[in-house]
Amino acid sequence: MVDYTVNPIEPQIAVVTYNNGCQVLTDTVKIVGLDYRVPNFFSPNNDMSNDVFRPFFSFEPDAVEVFVYNRWGQLVFEGSGTTPDAYTWDGQVNGKPAPSDVYIYRIQVTLDGVPVSQEGQVTLAR
Repeated sequence: MVDYTVNPIEPQIAVVTYNNGCQVLTDTVKIVGLDYRVPNFFSPNNDMSNDVFRPFFSFEPDAVEVFVYNRWGQLVFEGSGTTPDAYTWDGQVNGKPAPSDVYIYRIQVTLDGVPVSQEGQVTLAR
């Protein structure tokens, strides 16, 4: 038995081949990722345009966790829950405006009990 986990963001095709010594079995599997978008830029300046950082979903996830780190790897934001307010970063760190910079994020989305993670960068501009 082989246990292999994939966390696709986009649909993929996988060809699985198993050789048990007597016969070779091959199957093609379509792996469907979760369809959601994550901005790569936001400007928390209260102009009502791109003021916060959060993922946007085309489905209703079971759970969402968002972690944001500064360039030194320090956690500056952590949010989790099922509603956008629970995992939305407003660009504040300890109640003060975070500086303009590039931040690293990790998002874990759970749907039907299956967690999928994504990592990337977001630019905060003031």
